[in-house]
Amino acid sequence: MAAANPVTDLQDEATCSICLEYFRDPVSVECGHSFCRPCISEAWRGIYTNFSCPQCRKTSKWKKLRPNRQLANVVEISRRIVAQEQEVVVRKAELCTRHGEALKLYCEEDQIRLCAICRESWDHRHHCVLPADEVTQEFKGKLQSRLEPLRKELAKAQEAKSAEERKISTLTEKVRAEKHKCVRELAQLRQMLSDREHAMFTRLEEAEKRIALMGQGNVEKLGKKISSLTQLIAEIEQKSQQPAKEFLKDVSKTLSRSDYVTFQHPDPASSVKKYRTNSSLVIGPKDWIKNYRVSLTVDPLTAHVQLVLSRDKRTMKYVEDALFFSENPERFNGKPCALARQGFFHGLHYWEVEVGGGVYWTVGAAKESVRRKGTFMIKPSGGIWAIGLLGMYRDEYWAFTSTDTPLDPKESPSIIGVFLDCDKGQISFFNAKSMETLFVFNACFTEKIYPFFCVGAVGTELRL
Repeated sequence: MAAANPVTDLQDEATCSICLEYFRDPVSVECGHSFCRPCISEAWRGIYTNFSCPQCRKTSKWKKLRPNRQLANVVEISRRIVAQEQEVVVRKAELCTRHGEALKLYCEEDQIRLCAICRESWDHRHHCVLPADEVTQEFKGKLQSRLEPLRKELAKAQEAKSAEERKISTLTEKVRAEKHKCVRELAQLRQMLSDREHAMFTRLEEAEKRIALMGQGNVEKLGKKISSLTQLIAEIEQKSQQPAKEFLKDVSKTLSRSDYVTFQHPDPASSVKKYRTNSSLVIGPKDWIKNYRVSLTVDPLTAHVQLVLSRDKRTMKYVEDALFFSENPERFNGKPCALARQGFFHGLHYWEVEVGGGVYWTVGAAKESVRRKGTFMIKPSGGIWAIGLLGMYRDEYWAFTSTDTPLDPKESPSIIGVFLDCDKGQISFFNAKSMETLFVFNACFTEKIYPFFCVGAVGTELRL
């Protein structure tokens, strides 16, 4: 195996790995590799962080280019050595091996250099032969003209690669942010379900204790009644068997004791009714409140981007793909909520909301300064007084109190009536068809109150 040519090795070390030519103004990057300053600057154009070495692909956060003066000296020495060797080679190569004459001609057909004697030989007499210097300059010009377009194509490829890497980085960050958001929201949902489960079981246990207590009281009353009736029956039977002399004695007293004895069955659902009074406060039919009906429209500036409003701004529907709206301080961005355009500070006001066959909705009222950005709880403490339906698996009506209160309407309402008494500080909810009272909130209003709506599932639609 032939030994490596040290001149060739020196020439390789003095060559930039990007342009494959001698270093021009050589600089070193953080990993230690060196490049032409114009080449590395072009390779890093448009990159603002994570600068990748074109040779080893190692990345660095900072764009540090250190001048390499020793390498510049080595490049100059290599140029001189190569030039000297080329001059020797050219001297040897300039003479024809057959005739010892200078090779000043070029045969286009055979693509070789010729001397004057070779030109007259039978091998090349009929070929097109030109001066070697002219052909050399022509080919050098052609090669130089190819070099600039190739460099432009290289720059385009590098720019496209950088753009693709930035795109991948941006999309990856978006996916990670969405993943973190999902984890956070699911944790909040789990906590909310846990709180509701605890509140529901607490109320059911209280109802069970109340039912048992009331039932035991009824059993004791019935026992006393049975004992009294048994004693009276035995007394009458004994009186009936007495002889006439003794029978007539005090018979009228016995008859009077047996008069008007009736059995009154206790209401077996009394305990349940007492339990239900917490969730269905009895106010009684109040059709007169409909005289205070107000006309409402939804304020599009407050509507969440996943709520689609009808042209008359009286119907709202939830969609999965968010629409594009300009951001403003009034718009809800944490939950699919909206407020009405009309707000109230004094007096009596009544409105109705058609909930139809939706599976997830909330209807109520909110104060003007209610939180509209980020996540928030629908609670009186947050300035929202509302009831709603969570019907993912079965119809579950709730009043969103400090610890949510389950509702048990006699029939599923298709239209919710809301009665706002600003002066008294009371918000009442009704089944608008039967005027069954569903729930009543008591509050102290210190600012303007607006009708509040929330639609949280595809297929759910609210109409004013």
